[in-house]
Amino acid sequence: QALASIKQRIQTSQTRAVLAVNAELLNLYWDIGRQLDAWQRERAWGSAVVEQMALDLQDSYPGGARQDVVA
Repeated sequence: QALASIKQRIQTSQTRAVLAVNAELLNLYWDIGRQLDAWQRERAWGSAVVEQMALDLQDSYPGGARQDVVA
């Protein structure tokens, strides 16, 4: 009983932590997308600029930066 209760608390906290991280990343990517869109309009950037920026970000943050920025 006691061990099961502790395990449940751990699992619940882990789930909350994952959801909090996902929400934060979603907000970050949404904000980055808005900023890139504004810069494209203000600075007359073509899609190649954003594509290159995504490749540069991928070098610094491997594992999905290009897909997250371009998609």
